[in-house]
Amino acid sequence: MLPHVVFATNSESPFQAVSTLAQLGYLAALLVFCFHIVRLIVNWLDARSLRAPRKWFYPAFPLLGRLLYYNLIIISFHSAIVVLNLAEPTQAIASKAVSITIALINSIFVIQMIRAVEDMAVVGTESRIADTYKMRGLQTRLRVLRQLLIFIVVLICLGAILANIDAVRQVGGGLLASAGVAGVIVGFAAQKSLATIIAGLQVAFSSPIKIGDVIIVESEYGTIEEITLTYVVVKVWDLRRIILPITYFLEKPFENWTRNSSELLGTVFLYVDYVTSVEAIRTKGEEIVAASPLWDKRVFAVQITDWKANAVEVRILVSAHSAPQLFDLRCLVREKMLAFMQEQNQVSFPQVRYLNSQLPSSRSDSEAEWNGNLQYGGQKQVG
Repeated sequence: MLPHVVFATNSESPFQAVSTLAQLGYLAALLVFCFHIVRLIVNWLDARSLRAPRKWFYPAFPLLGRLLYYNLIIISFHSAIVVLNLAEPTQAIASKAVSITIALINSIFVIQMIRAVEDMAVVGTESRIADTYKMRGLQTRLRVLRQLLIFIVVLICLGAILANIDAVRQVGGGLLASAGVAGVIVGFAAQKSLATIIAGLQVAFSSPIKIGDVIIVESEYGTIEEITLTYVVVKVWDLRRIILPITYFLEKPFENWTRNSSELLGTVFLYVDYVTSVEAIRTKGEEIVAASPLWDKRVFAVQITDWKANAVEVRILVSAHSAPQLFDLRCLVREKMLAFMQEQNQVSFPQVRYLNSQLPSSRSDSEAEWNGNLQYGGQKQVG
């Protein structure tokens, strides 16, 4: 009947309508087939994620299944737009909107998968790595690697979005190229930023610092709270935060008290009088640390390290498992030793002595005068 309709109406619209309907039918059949294939893949991924023994990356499989579903839906819309053969401006806008949506959704899901894989890697290795410091080093590397991958994904997504905009297509292509060749094109314009990112990777894999390390930086005692590709956050003991560029830890010296272990030695200096018994201080100091749970029972020593004009310098050396415990232990030893010295009737505290010495000639005259006093019965009034 279609030829008769065409001749009667002198139009090919019926053929075009039927052709469009047929293409939509074929597309629907193909999409239904693809939907069943995707459902089989998703079911297999879900079953795989629950299989025992479970691998550390198994929980990422459900996210991959959801990503397949979303992409199938978006591709269906894009195919329907092509089959409907809309007017040129409308079809171009719809195609670009679908392309941008695909880039956004895939980027979001890839970022979620990167975060999930990082969390699963940390959880999966906690049971196998007993060393706390190796575990902290692994967490630092994974966190910096995650930030780098997310940065690359966002850069590619931004390039894909800009590539769908005619006015800035060249910019989008440049961003994609820079992501593909590791920033060579934009490196000349952002050398310092790229150097900072490379420094972040170097810090992550060489591990001069790790998350949770106790450090002394800029004359401040603090803990590494956060490490990013460009900066490090140090939590100071009084809850302030110091923000330092990542390059600081490659270019300037700093103290890391917990790089391989947290065990530390600390000193307490006493300044006592010359008549003080060092053995009594040693006995009292050993009694103090032995009664304290802060002492790790590794190191204890009492030594005379110097003497001054009016005092003797006594050093008490102690050890503890961590810097906070060592600080508290040193304060405890000072307090107890101060109480002990006060109990000694203050004879242990440094005292100032004066010796009245005279010249030899004056001394002989005094001796003669004293002998004369003795000859006359020792009675002489001194004016």
